[in-house]
Amino acid sequence: TQIIKALTARYVLVLSALALLSFGSYIVQSKVISNNDSSGALVNISGRQRMLSQRISLLAHSIEDVKAIEGRELQIFEDRNSLIFDLLQSIKLMEDSHEALLHGSAKFNLPSTMSEELHAIFYGPTDTLDSKVRNFLMHAKTLAEYAKKGNQPESREMNHLMNASLVNLIGSLDSVVTLMQRE
Repeated sequence: TQIIKALTARYVLVLSALALLSFGSYIVQSKVISNNDSSGALVNISGRQRMLSQRISLLAHSIEDVKAIEGRELQIFEDRNSLIFDLLQSIKLMEDSHEALLHGSAKFNLPSTMSEELHAIFYGPTDTLDSKVRNFLMHAKTLAEYAKKGNQPESREMNHLMNASLVNLIGSLDSVVTLMQRE
């Protein structure tokens, strides 16, 4: 009977050690998966910002291209209002994405801190991504306000929006996506 008690105690001890190792492995794996989800979300939101900047540019061009055609005024009005609505929604999505990247978001599973390299891109000493995005969004909102009032956007606003989107902003957004993928 003493042998049985000694074997039972060792058996319980081994099972306890295995349970503890399994639980520890589960905790580590959960942390790794959570970090990967967060990294994937960062890449996705950064890519989303890039896509939205292009969409905003395209919608801005489309609004400018909608011209009144005799006999189709009502259809033109509805098309233009639909484009303006899409433009405003895209602007809002890009603002939300930008704020989530800067400050983190539980909704998007984004951490509230960023690496030093990313911080330098967003807030560096000159020509920061944060200022580029905010400037782009400011011009997009101005363009949308002109369009909502029934005016054609000023060519200066349109040119800045297109240039910011196609030249300045896209390259910076690409560098962020690339950096996040590497991290």
